[in-house]
Amino acid sequence: MSDVLVIFDYSIIEKTELRTHNVYGQTGTSSTSTYGTLNTYNNNSTYSETTYSTPTYGVVGTSTNTETVYVRNLRLNIYEFNNTPLYEGKVVSEGSSSQLNIIMKYLVEALFKNFPGENGETEYITIPMVEK
Repeated sequence: MSDVLVIFDYSIIEKTELRTHNVYGQTGTSSTSTYGTLNTYNNNSTYSETTYSTPTYGVVGTSTNTETVYVRNLRLNIYEFNNTPLYEGKVVSEGSSSQLNIIMKYLVEALFKNFPGENGETEYITIPMVEK
């Protein structure tokens, strides 16, 4: 068995992104109905009515806001002592958390999901984050 050199590296980079979102609201009406009542007593009459409109909804505009996004990187390189690479793996994730103690287990899980994987292949893995 040969000796190996293992390099384990991680980083978190904070960036601010401008996001655009659709704003939904009433765009008009699809139909209008009017109902009335005519009351007659002797020579006098009264009329009352009620109008109902059915609204339609959709995109009425856009809104922008800034969000802080954290880019988390985890890298694992394994070399023989003669500098021959045995394994090179990297995980990149983006999200709203900068807390490494919460995120690290997901990064490590993604790194070793199909270890060692195919040589030279990039793999995209989704691991749902479950907060407790």
